[in-house]
Amino acid sequence: MMKLFDDTLLADGFRITDEGFMFDAPELNNRKETTQYYYILER
Repeated sequence: MMKLFDDTLLADGFRITDEGFMFDAPELNNRKETTQYYYILER
């Protein structure tokens, strides 16, 4: 994912201002293949 960001959005002047797991509760992040992660980008 970061390679995609580097080659496209970050190269066009965006920057990542925040990122992390969508949910803090362990019971909501119990499967690696369905864990939700977010990025907030600003230009």
